[in-house]
Amino acid sequence: IKNNSSLKEDEKSHSSAILTQGQQYFFEVTLTLPESEINKQLGVFMVSVQLQSSDGFSLATSKQATMLPYESKIVTTFRKFSLILPFASGLLSETKTIHLLCFDNYVDRDEKRPLSKVEI
Repeated sequence: IKNNSSLKEDEKSHSSAILTQGQQYFFEVTLTLPESEINKQLGVFMVSVQLQSSDGFSLATSKQATMLPYESKIVTTFRKFSLILPFASGLLSETKTIHLLCFDNYVDRDEKRPLSKVEI
């Protein structure tokens, strides 16, 4: 027999769970970055993703190096020239998108400390 205080603690831990226990999940981070000279010169940078419980306990961490995709100056010039009207009218923006698979087959197993926060 549980007393009321422990029952309330159990309800809190289950209510803060955002994933189904035992289910496999994939976590992908999508970054949309401006296509600026500074970002091109920056080169390789690290993206860190940490999965945490509600009390701040780290459940899993992923760190990956990435960079803007390379594009030669002649290709960039030709692409921008051929799309000058959409760029000028605001229909297109000068951005690049990077997709990073951070966790493959993550399973939330700990009932006491379920995933409740993601820090990037």
